[in-house]
Amino acid sequence: MKSKRIVSGILAMFIVSGLAACNTEEKSDTESMTTAATTVNTSELSDEEKDMLNKAADEKIGGELENKTIKWMANYDINPDSTGKSKSAELTMFEEKFGGVVKYYPTTFENQFNDLSTAILGGEGIDFFPIGSLGFYINCSANGMFQPVDDYVDFNSELWSDVKSANDMLMINGKHYSLVNAVTAGEVVIYNKKTIEERGLDDPAELLKNGNWNWDTYRNMLAEFVDNDNGRYGIDGWWIEQPLYLTTGKSLISLDNGVVSSNMKSPELERAMNYIYDLNKNSYLIDKEMFGWTTNEAFIGTGEELFFPCGLWKIQTAKQQWAEIFGEDLMFVPQPKDPEADKYYLPGGLEGYQMCKGAQNPEGVVKFVECALTVAQDEELSKLNHQKLIDDYGWREDMADMLFTVNEMTKENPVFELYSGTSSDIKSLLDTAKTEASRGTDWNTTVGTYSDTIDTLVDEINQKLSAQ
Repeated sequence: MKSKRIVSGILAMFIVSGLAACNTEEKSDTESMTTAATTVNTSELSDEEKDMLNKAADEKIGGELENKTIKWMANYDINPDSTGKSKSAELTMFEEKFGGVVKYYPTTFENQFNDLSTAILGGEGIDFFPIGSLGFYINCSANGMFQPVDDYVDFNSELWSDVKSANDMLMINGKHYSLVNAVTAGEVVIYNKKTIEERGLDDPAELLKNGNWNWDTYRNMLAEFVDNDNGRYGIDGWWIEQPLYLTTGKSLISLDNGVVSSNMKSPELERAMNYIYDLNKNSYLIDKEMFGWTTNEAFIGTGEELFFPCGLWKIQTAKQQWAEIFGEDLMFVPQPKDPEADKYYLPGGLEGYQMCKGAQNPEGVVKFVECALTVAQDEELSKLNHQKLIDDYGWREDMADMLFTVNEMTKENPVFELYSGTSSDIKSLLDTAKTEASRGTDWNTTVGTYSDTIDTLVDEINQKLSAQ
């Protein structure tokens, strides 16, 4: 009994010490690891299509589930709710094939880690939790809130092959702590086709198709369009710097073989930050101070602005919402390619889960995630998902096709930024550092100001990880 109390005390110490850092994370578009169930509206599926779900589950997953209930804690429910959200295809498969039930334990974004720690210490047996941002992942795994999943998952199996590299990337001390089920697109570049046509510019979608969408053509279009004195602005939004520098293949903070590293001094980041510095010097970045430090995405719709980098969530809404802001001629493309990079790297997002410390039904969680993998790999259900973009969001066919293109390109060479949330100090310093180039500070000066401190803070994170 004494040893059991000691172990519980150590766990409590890890959890409580990590809560402050975990909760410093702020909601932002770049935190693109939120778990999103596959958007197939199963209320519209025919019996034949539901039979197809069961057949796919038989072929790719198999087996039975003794404990049918998995306990889910998050600030949103996986189950359908009063907002009219439809049931996902993976949940339908989990319920019909395995008799599964997802029991929801609600929390809020602000209190999620406090609530989870209370549940863990109270022996509630919460099974799984959204993977959140990569910063959450590193910090809270390091602080004992989640447990390895290797005893329950064969990452070398065919079913997990598409996401094996993403899960391997997040290994800590040779163990998998993640259940990533999809790699998705990060921030894209939103523009208005009508504006492009009226100004006689090359359509970015055509440039992409012809292999000419890169930093150079991006900057050339801005040079032709921008005239601040006459109300024609270049790039707007809060997500300018990070999506661009990730196209070099380098992030500010990375995780390699379970070791966190700073890449501030890399030549790739120096090149990217100098490019952003040049965009600012030429006034191609909108001066937010002129507009009370707010964004003006509506300028895309009125033709006063050329590009708005942002996550796709901004336009995955009812048509009257996105069209009112960006105009009915809205279009988007991936971030432009770094012309000196060896590959077309793109900012990536991850969908997935983490197994909570003390989970009572790990097998049930894995079955649920494998249902999501099965749905994602089913060609017919992917077609239904494509149609949902058109039916639910009022997207045009070319928009839905572009989403498929961007997701496929991202899966080839995704790059993930890890710094946000690794610690509150690292987040604060690098939030400032990454924006300095767009506000007139050269990168060498920024590196000289912050890199030594960042190196020290990264060493502290690695010490905590090595103790797991």
